[in-house]
Amino acid sequence: MGPLNLGGLVLLSLYLLGIIAAVAVAFVLKKTLLKSPKPVLLLEMPTYKLPSPRSILLLLWDRGLIFLRRVGTVILALTVVLWVLLTFPQDASIQQSFEAERAELATTAGLTEEEKEEALASIDGHEAEALLKNSFGGKLGHLIEPVIEPLGFDWKMGIGIVASFA
Repeated sequence: MGPLNLGGLVLLSLYLLGIIAAVAVAFVLKKTLLKSPKPVLLLEMPTYKLPSPRSILLLLWDRGLIFLRRVGTVILALTVVLWVLLTFPQDASIQQSFEAERAELATTAGLTEEEKEEALASIDGHEAEALLKNSFGGKLGHLIEPVIEPLGFDWKMGIGIVASFA
């Protein structure tokens, strides 16, 4: 019979015969031994009422406090840990060198206010990057950089990955 062999056909026929026999026995038992009147379905439904605004507000207040107790403490602790990792240690020499750049920019003549603001924003960005690079989080990012470098990520992305685990 084509791709089916004799063993497969016998197994299929036994399986189908079992299903047909089970349905037939269930039908016969339902009509004879298990014959009974249909049960009456009685359900007592409670009366439905609109909740009062006060009870809703109290329930929301209680659930909010429970959420803040359970999750808020964990979120606060992780936020503090991440802040410490990304802020400390602060290197005063880095801050002094960027302050010197800002002072030099302030004495530069021939720049418009927009150009000075753009230059200050650039200095602020470079200072933030230098401080981040020397923080505990930056050092951790440099530590895992060889692992994530084949993915095309640098140490900054490594800091983001570490922070996302929290």
